[in-house]
Amino acid sequence: MKKVLQVVISLIFCAIPSCAQDGNGQLGERCDFLRERLVFDFQASLSTMSNTHLTYSVDFGVNLNQRLYGFASYSNYWMLSKENGNRLYHATNLLGGGLGYRCFGKLQRRMSMDIRAKVEQSIGNNSMTATVYDAGINFRLGGPLLVPTIGLGFRHAHMHTSGLSHQNYVYLSLGVGL
Repeated sequence: MKKVLQVVISLIFCAIPSCAQDGNGQLGERCDFLRERLVFDFQASLSTMSNTHLTYSVDFGVNLNQRLYGFASYSNYWMLSKENGNRLYHATNLLGGGLGYRCFGKLQRRMSMDIRAKVEQSIGNNSMTATVYDAGINFRLGGPLLVPTIGLGFRHAHMHTSGLSHQNYVYLSLGVGL
């Protein structure tokens, strides 16, 4: 997990210096090229419906055209539940991918509304295993380089661990992206 995180952080820091401003205070052509091609999002999502679900995810991908993009996703997923007065804690790492469609907005303004769907599967030895299906709407709020995002979505966690039932819930997410 540490190596994956190091690679993602290295890619982010490689992209930032290449987006330096020119003498007029405008972002350079290389930055426009990166913005037109790359998709990067870091998000934290929370739901407290029947159980508490907390997810941190990193999505990295490419724009396939002006509106459609594909991405790979890595997430840390925690579920806190209470059964018979006992508090239970389950965690897993998820790896998957998805597609996004930019409904409104343009790449150059960095303000848009995106519809996203992704599927992730548990990896490694964890206290729970699951396949997670996710669909949501993300609002990108603009910015010169880092773009704040707010999302609302629905998630279905198909649990493969005995004793855990499948989970359906609505979540709210906050994050930043390129």
